[in-house]
Amino acid sequence: MKINRKADLVFENHFSLFLIRPVSPVGERWLDSHIEGDVQTLGNAIAVEPRYVADIFSGATNDGLKCIHGGLLQ
Repeated sequence: MKINRKADLVFENHFSLFLIRPVSPVGERWLDSHIEGDVQTLGNAIAVEPRYVADIFSGATNDGLKCIHGGLLQ
């Protein structure tokens, strides 16, 4: 997958879960400060249940981050 380097977060839909991958320092800091607790990771991405994705996407974009879709469903 070619990643747009102008993005801060890439949301990858893998059907039963989403991976949210920070692709900029801003995205990485935002995830670190907004996603707390016991999180599952895969590389530098966090694994999220689909029911939480809309709220995370909205929160990030409302805070000025550029979020793009990636993964299986682009």
